[in-house]
Amino acid sequence: MSSFFSLPLLIPNKRSDMKAEVKEKYQKVNTKYPCLKKSGAGLVFLFIAKNTAMCLSDSNIGEYRDTWNESAFVNFNDTITLSND
Repeated sequence: MSSFFSLPLLIPNKRSDMKAEVKEKYQKVNTKYPCLKKSGAGLVFLFIAKNTAMCLSDSNIGEYRDTWNESAFVNFNDTITLSND
């Protein structure tokens, strides 16, 4: 799905015929679990089901919830290594 709009902007002391154009593409993604995702704060999570994940980074490591807002995360496509130290 795409959206598009154009509208005149009324800004004092500026050109009033300016146009704003926003083009967005939405793609429905069917997430396959388990998968790695990253939060806006840069923390990496292992999702095992919709909204259900465990944090794999920083001081939050091991934090498990089934109430994460998964739509606030993006896919993590880098590499992560787990070890027992």
